[in-house]
Amino acid sequence: MADSRRSVNARKLRETARKANSSLVGSHISPSVQRGGRTMNAGSVSFANGRKQSRASHGEVRNVVSHAHRQSGAPALHVGGHNFAQDIHRRTRVRRIAGIAAVAVLLVVLAVSVGVFVYFGSVGSKLALRDSDAASALKAPQEKAASYVLISADLGGATASSDFEGPDALVLMRVDSQNKTMSFLGIPAETGATLSDGNLHQLRDAAGEGDAALIGKVSDLVGVDIAHFVKIDRAGLVKLVDAAGGVDLDLSEEVDDPAAGSDYLAAGPQKLSGSAALTLLRATNLSKGVQSQAQNQAAFFSQLVVKLFSAQGTLSSASLLDKVSSCFQTDISSNDLLAAGEALVGISGDSVSSAAIPGSLTGSSSSLVSSAPRVFTPSKSEWAQVQAAFVEGGDAASAAKAGAVDVSGLKVEVQNGAAVTGAAASTTQLLSQMGCEITATGNAEQQVFEETLVVYSTGHEDQAKAIVERMGFGRAVKDVGYYTYTGDVLVVIGGDYKPVS
Repeated sequence: MADSRRSVNARKLRETARKANSSLVGSHISPSVQRGGRTMNAGSVSFANGRKQSRASHGEVRNVVSHAHRQSGAPALHVGGHNFAQDIHRRTRVRRIAGIAAVAVLLVVLAVSVGVFVYFGSVGSKLALRDSDAASALKAPQEKAASYVLISADLGGATASSDFEGPDALVLMRVDSQNKTMSFLGIPAETGATLSDGNLHQLRDAAGEGDAALIGKVSDLVGVDIAHFVKIDRAGLVKLVDAAGGVDLDLSEEVDDPAAGSDYLAAGPQKLSGSAALTLLRATNLSKGVQSQAQNQAAFFSQLVVKLFSAQGTLSSASLLDKVSSCFQTDISSNDLLAAGEALVGISGDSVSSAAIPGSLTGSSSSLVSSAPRVFTPSKSEWAQVQAAFVEGGDAASAAKAGAVDVSGLKVEVQNGAAVTGAAASTTQLLSQMGCEITATGNAEQQVFEETLVVYSTGHEDQAKAIVERMGFGRAVKDVGYYTYTGDVLVVIGGDYKPVS
């Protein structure tokens, strides 16, 4: 009876297995085995446990997943270590992908670094001075001190007779990055200079002995160490100005000089193109000849530099710098130019000034009359005032105007009318440097003056105005008998006082 019951159960079990095989996929069944096979793959599977061997031999299925369950999108149900193996495989794949991504990022960083290095190397090679000994004459400024940059422009000539050897424009730039101020001094290229042969030449001829010789002569003339040097030629200037979108400049007089170029420039505000700028910088057919030319050159380069270093200027970003890097040559690196752009960005017009060395041409223009060259000779008294103002960061332009009036020997009394400590002493020192004779100093009877007054007696109006120009503040007023003083002029310091250099 028991044997019969076991036989029935065995048959039911095998029948159940066959039905399951028709609707379920067994994870242990080889796809190559025919469904009609009685023992499936039991003969090829060996079990240490006899019960498991018997179940396999009878076709029992334990680890299966229904087709309906798979199609439902629900997670597959497994028995044993199959899911663990998939997790291990997935984690390994994730680590492999992460590793590949890290390597890719590293390669990108390296590529960018190499690209930046190559880029700045390319820009730097374009900017670098070629065949120049300038480095031997350049001297770095002291920490936080103003630095000086010499700009040398070889502009050529509109005609063969106006084309000279050497630079046609020499402008010395004073940069005070601490206070965000810049001053530009125009130096006539015809300024007299004694060169290595012991003879008198025009300053431009020094370039024939090398950039270092030119830098040295300018350094001696102005009395400062020059830290950097910039060279530009005619083609580079035109390209640079046009790349900057033109240069805005207010011309004090018209420019109509056929020897300089075909452009006619009216007096007043102008936006100069590259071609017009070339004409302006070459022109000498002006009211004061080469002195006016040097003034125009200084004013032009002051506005060009401001434009280049503005927030949208061509020296405000690496990409824009690359566009103009072939326009000029300099010892300044591309990184330092960009750093200077950041330091000076936003500089206002009030913080920029320009002036020229005052003087006149001397000597004969004909070699038949004299073998000595026609050179520009600075006016000693005027040049001394302009030089001092420029080097000390003052308004050299005002000093130039004041210097045109002779105040030497003028008798001046100075009074402090605003209780500003040291104001009278500082002003007295300045007036003494101008050549004035100080008759007395002290405090005014009332310390209520809001404005500085320069009171002049009859015949000394121009000299009083020259003092106001040089100080940079105050107002000249005619004496009508209200003030008591000794001398020709009385200076009463008011609340508008500013320290003067």
